[in-house]
Amino acid sequence: MRPMQPNAAADKPPSRSAADFRKPSTNRLVLLVGFLLPLALDVKKVGDEGGSALQILLVAISLLCGAVYFMAEWLSRDIRSAGSALRTMTALWWTYIVLSPLPILLWGVDPVHYLKVLLPYVLFGAGLSVMVAVERQRVDPAALLDILLWACLLSTVWRVLYAIAIGGLSIEAIRWQILGPGVPFLIGYGVGGLYLRRRRALSAIALSIGLAVVLLAVTRSYIISAAFVLAGLLIVDSRRRSALRAAKTGARLFVLLVVITAIAMILTDAVRPAFLEVWFARLFHHQAEGGLDISLITRLAEFKGQLEGFTRNPGTFVFGNGIGADYTWDAQLLQQLPFQYEHDTRWFAGHSTWVYPFFAGGLILGLLIPLVVLGGLLRAFTAASISATKYRSRDAVLVLTVYLAYVGQSFTANLFHERYTGMILGILVGVSLIYAARVRAAKVRRPTMATNHKNWGGFTWITK
Repeated sequence: MRPMQPNAAADKPPSRSAADFRKPSTNRLVLLVGFLLPLALDVKKVGDEGGSALQILLVAISLLCGAVYFMAEWLSRDIRSAGSALRTMTALWWTYIVLSPLPILLWGVDPVHYLKVLLPYVLFGAGLSVMVAVERQRVDPAALLDILLWACLLSTVWRVLYAIAIGGLSIEAIRWQILGPGVPFLIGYGVGGLYLRRRRALSAIALSIGLAVVLLAVTRSYIISAAFVLAGLLIVDSRRRSALRAAKTGARLFVLLVVITAIAMILTDAVRPAFLEVWFARLFHHQAEGGLDISLITRLAEFKGQLEGFTRNPGTFVFGNGIGADYTWDAQLLQQLPFQYEHDTRWFAGHSTWVYPFFAGGLILGLLIPLVVLGGLLRAFTAASISATKYRSRDAVLVLTVYLAYVGQSFTANLFHERYTGMILGILVGVSLIYAARVRAAKVRRPTMATNHKNWGGFTWITK
């Protein structure tokens, strides 16, 4: 065997790869805060259709800061090391936005309704565009998660204070008015942070506040979000270690969740003493005569009405009815309710992320939204599984848990109904694709011919 020759290059650390991230500079961080924070103060109350001067100002500030950040990073040198699936997805999304007026012009939809319902989709695209700029300069996506955490804490607390102190609503009447876009983020981040033992005090606070608001609003759909988050964590941890060790960690987490839930219940009881009775009634005495849940009947009536509009004629099947178009709930299903329910014409984005896109955009444009949401989720799961296994990165796992919390809400709520939710979801999809690209680039760039093993920055590099 030929003796191994000394190699000076092997004694040097490898060149910067797509696996490396940079912290954002101070001025860039200010722009990111200006982009993500203002809409945390966005509120909704009875009779609010999204046209107040404050809401317009908040949206304008966010979009202005996002545009300045995008241009500043775009004019800088591109230091990416590979192609960008995120850039492709962003281009497709803005193509969807550009083409969305076609059914509006075809069927004569109210342009005001169109613009109001379209805004969360635009903010989603703005979130993707900002993440393209982040990826271009290899900025650490964890910086955006930290900003969003504090923004969602602010949003959740502010919504409760606004509804009670400023809106003048009684504790017994508030429900959707206090369920802001930040609640799924707090639940996903809180459970994920406790499981991963990352910033546990802050994670516990976030989870306690999120659960207290859910208990106060008496909303059962968050049980699905919590189940999705726990299932995602156990699956990723099972791939990283073993199913048995994941189960043991999950058992310890369960004890913490019981304690935090008890704290949240104490906080809720201080504000609404009879909340447990209301919860018991909604869980076990919220059925119509046929045994179906009342909320389920109303959701099915809405979905059926939208599907009937989608298949009304070949034109609506291909091109859709248009974003903001009118639709009615199915009257036959509503007859099963034990009370009279108004099923007048509606035009808002509805209660399903999966049905409304086909009603609004038809088969062609409507298919894009489910593909983007599911594609982002798949990339988030891939990045979390490989990052946790190979690189022991926790940020990718946190992104997955937050993403799953929002997906858990997508069956009974349209994620593109709230302005801020659209922006948050755009950031989550972008971060998921960036982490997935990091994993893919690191695997491609790993040298294969080797005689020495070197370790730099937690990575094992096989050198020539």
